[in-house]
Order: sequence, then structure tokens, then C-alpha cells
Amino acid sequence: MDKLQKLERHIWIFKVSKWILGVMIGCSFIGYAIGVFLVLFGSGKSGELEHLVSLANQLPSFIADIVFFMVIHSLIIILDDLKQIV
Repeated sequence: MDKLQKLERHIWIFKVSKWILGVMIGCSFIGYAIGVFLVLFGSGKSGELEHLVSLANQLPSFIADIVFFMVIHSLIIILDDLKQIV
């Protein structure tokens, strides 16, 4: 595979990873806002609501952490490819 094609593929992976990271962070904020709303204004047992909110907020955060490391790893690979081309 040509070095430029390899670089283009890694740049594409970086862009997609960055987009997914943005979506996951956005979902985390939305989930947090919904959780706060439910805890403040929801009726019922607050203990169950708090448990559901904590579960809902952990998943996007976990996925965002994984994607963040994918973004950093892709950036390192892109810089390495650029170093090889130049």
C-alpha cells in the first residue's frame, strides 16, 4: 500500500473517531441533564432513579474514554506516517 493511501486511511479513521467521541460526549451531557431533571422533578422512589441515572451516565463515558484513546492512537499513527513520508 502506498504511503499516501495509508496516511489517508489513518486520517479518515481519525476523523470518524473524533466524530464518535463528540457524539458520545454529547450523549453523556444529555444523559446527565435528563438524570438531573428526573431526580429533581421525578416522582417515585429517588433511589431507583439515581441508580438508573448512574447506569445511564456510565456507558457513554466508558465508550467516550475508549474512543478518546482511539483518537490519540490514530493521531500518533498519522504523525508517524507523515514522518516517514517527509
